[in-house]
Amino acid sequence: GDQQPQKGGGGGNRPGGGLRLEWTGCFMEDAQIATTLSEERASLLWNLAALEAYQASLAASKNDKRALSKSVKQWQAAASFLSHVSSLVQDVDDNNRSNNSTLDFSVEMRTFWEKLLLGQGQIAGYEMASANAKPRHLLLAKLATAVVPLLNEALDACRSIMNVGMQQTSSSFSDLHQQWITYLQATSALYAAKAEHHESITHKDKSKWGMEMARLEKGLSLANHCQDLLESASSTSSSSVRSRQQQLPAISNIHTKLATLLDTLTKRYQQAQQEHADVAIPPPNEVRDIRGELLAKTTQKQPLPKDCVTIPAPPLFGKLLGDSARAACDTFRQDMDHLVKQMTQMVDAKTESAREQLASVHLPHSLTAYKQEQSGGGIPMELWERVDQIQKDRKIATLKRDLWGLRDMAEQASDIFGRTRAQLEEDVTMDDLFREQNKMFDGHDVREVQQSFRSSLQNYEKLLQKSQEGDSVLLRRLEILDTDPKYKLLQFQKSQLDRLLPSSSSNSSSSSSPQHTTIDTTHLSRLLVDLSKLFHDRDVTLNMLREEVKNYDIKSKVVDIDPNDINADEEYKHAVAMAQKAFAGIAYEIQSKVNLQMELMHEIMVENERFVAARDASAGGGRSGRHGGGGGSSVNNSAASDSCIAMIEDAIDEIQQLSRHLMDGRAFYDVVIPKLEALKQQVGDASVRLAVERCEYEDKQRHSEQRRKQELDDARFAEELSGGQNQGGGSGSGGGGGGGGGRGPGSSGASSPAPGDVAPARSNPGVVNVRNDEPRVRVDDEKVASLVAMDFDPDKVVAALKKYDNNVEQALNELLSG
Repeated sequence: GDQQPQKGGGGGNRPGGGLRLEWTGCFMEDAQIATTLSEERASLLWNLAALEAYQASLAASKNDKRALSKSVKQWQAAASFLSHVSSLVQDVDDNNRSNNSTLDFSVEMRTFWEKLLLGQGQIAGYEMASANAKPRHLLLAKLATAVVPLLNEALDACRSIMNVGMQQTSSSFSDLHQQWITYLQATSALYAAKAEHHESITHKDKSKWGMEMARLEKGLSLANHCQDLLESASSTSSSSVRSRQQQLPAISNIHTKLATLLDTLTKRYQQAQQEHADVAIPPPNEVRDIRGELLAKTTQKQPLPKDCVTIPAPPLFGKLLGDSARAACDTFRQDMDHLVKQMTQMVDAKTESAREQLASVHLPHSLTAYKQEQSGGGIPMELWERVDQIQKDRKIATLKRDLWGLRDMAEQASDIFGRTRAQLEEDVTMDDLFREQNKMFDGHDVREVQQSFRSSLQNYEKLLQKSQEGDSVLLRRLEILDTDPKYKLLQFQKSQLDRLLPSSSSNSSSSSSPQHTTIDTTHLSRLLVDLSKLFHDRDVTLNMLREEVKNYDIKSKVVDIDPNDINADEEYKHAVAMAQKAFAGIAYEIQSKVNLQMELMHEIMVENERFVAARDASAGGGRSGRHGGGGGSSVNNSAASDSCIAMIEDAIDEIQQLSRHLMDGRAFYDVVIPKLEALKQQVGDASVRLAVERCEYEDKQRHSEQRRKQELDDARFAEELSGGQNQGGGSGSGGGGGGGGGRGPGSSGASSPAPGDVAPARSNPGVVNVRNDEPRVRVDDEKVASLVAMDFDPDKVVAALKKYDNNVEQALNELLSG
């Protein structure tokens, strides 16, 4: 395989205080000592990157499309691990315990490996795209071009490695380092030559012979430069036996690839010179650079293995943008969104205009019908296969069923939406009524609770309105499936369709002209193919513009501008203008393809006029044949054939569009219905919580009312009890007074107690009635039980608690002292 970083070894804690973890580097003579966990983690991640790169090289060597796809991800994962290593090493540097003096962890070595791994991933992506049965040379040129800057960055870092820690390296490192440089230079030149080769093929397909030869010349120059680099490196290392024995396998692979490429470029260039000797070749400064398409990208979002220690998160707050910087970013986004929208509208309008213009002259249907006439008549086999597949799949019947199913899903979504909104309105009504009846209620405001629900419901309402408009269009189109004649053609058998499309011999059998001339349609067919490719390439470029605008980091361009500078406003404007200028090239490319469409359409219309005139002349002997004899019938038959094929193709396209719209509609409702159900559930849960809150308030109010009533009853009972005892004491005194004002034996009745006696006890548990001139004390039963459990006499316990007003400590002291 190709290059992989390596770092091996192991270690552990050593006695003597502090953390010491020993690692043996791949390129170092002496062992390295890690004294922090961050260094240990970085070493582990380095080895994970090496393992991932090794597995990627094994997958890439299989030359299988699926294996190459896996290889791209593995190369990218390896580079991502190294980016995590950079974070950890930076963390060590921040704590002034840097391992940066070692070669393995130097910035140059880490940059070299990260860019090299990404370059290998980009190469694997190129090889994966090359494995297609029909290579897309425009894409291959862009993928090959993107290899070059990655390897050049790796080359710059590799050259800087010699200045870092070379006194610590092993004796063989110098030879290996030189081979790295050779590999990077040669591979960069090789893939630059490949890019020019693929671009030359795109020019060849467009009959741009001068540009093709210019690209071939440039590709040959780059390929020869690659060969010179390899020969120079070979002669330099020829004296060293060890260098020859340790030559990188990747360099041998370059020799093989280069030989094949040189042979292909040379043969095609010689052939092009013979075929187009009089064509002017543009100078090198007029040959536009190829725009790269980066497939392999490094990102620290690549997840680490579960068993690996998590990398510390970046600071929560980075540099905050000021008002002026935010305004500049907003201006950039608004301008670029307007540019993308403008480009999209222009491309869509031009595409639709071209299609309408082609349809007005029955292209490409008339061309298809003519070719079929020349081949014996009947429906073209490719077209019949499409019709036959529709019949086998019962596509029309399936469409009807699916359309009704889509309507059911739409009604279900509308029903959920309606019930959710009704629940919200009902909750508001109930809350208003409850607050009107309970003025002191201060629970949650239902409108504040529902604010997020109503916002979500409003968004869903807009989505459902748009979807229902589309659904109504689909249902109207459903109604014509049984009535429009073009759909009935899709239900015909092949023999029936063949009779509708006669051959050219049958058209000319009744003609006055005994000879039949075949029309050359090669140029018109090629122009139509070029137009189709132009549409596709333009859509790809437009999508590229959208993606680059979306991912462009404008904040990094304005964050370092000092807002307090007197020229800050001008600097913000300049930064925005330079950022917008970065997209001028791709916008110009789109506009150029729009202009090229106009040229192509003009050429197609001119060529089609020739084709129609030649066809009419061949079918009916020129313009005079169109108005008399068998020629008119032949022309009419040709027109009928064109119309029939056009109707069949339109019906098939309509069926396919309906199928796509149905799939989109079902996908929409498959997403929206569960979300509406979830929103309905959330609304229902909130409604229950609000109802519970109101019920709890009512229960609280009811309990408060009952407690107040009980307190009033208790106070009234206590007042009655106190009044009855006072009334009984007054009667006894009066009796004593009646006996002469003194107290002696028999001075009062038996029912009147003596002053020193205890009043009769009422049937009140836990209450001891004392003399009327002493306060009434309620003895705590639990405190009585706790003291009785200590083997004190119950009567003494009651007396002590009564004496000290249920104070357990004082009562206990009383009992212990007694």
